[in-house]
Amino acid sequence: MFDGDPRFGLITLTEIASRALSTWINDPGTAIQIIGCHEKLFYLWNNPENTENDLLYDRLEIAQIEISNFFDDAFKPISRDGTGFMEVILRLQKTFCALEKINHDAIKTASKQHSKYAFTRAQIAMDMEEDLEILEKASLFRK
Repeated sequence: MFDGDPRFGLITLTEIASRALSTWINDPGTAIQIIGCHEKLFYLWNNPENTENDLLYDRLEIAQIEISNFFDDAFKPISRDGTGFMEVILRLQKTFCALEKINHDAIKTASKQHSKYAFTRAQIAMDMEEDLEILEKASLFRK
């Protein structure tokens, strides 16, 4: 199921992270682990092991999904639901910095945009100046 629809796989992982961040579960560790999974998936996607392009179905056309859509599915809900957790937002910032180093223009652009988005949400939700300073230093869009 996930092989045929990678976007569904990202959404499923993100939903698990969002539920883990809910007030009744309060499990930021699970969300942090899923952020790590997302990071690894983007690395693997950029460097596929099998580079063969054998066409099995030469009359089938599939619309290409934009990287920005994958990033929205993977990271926006976690940014929204994780704003109260310093460790979650910090892990997001570190992930965006790591993904920005991939030699792929769309991934670089999406990483910068989502870094700014997550930091802006954190500014609204967090009131500890020290936490915001740490996040600002770790954020991609300030560098």
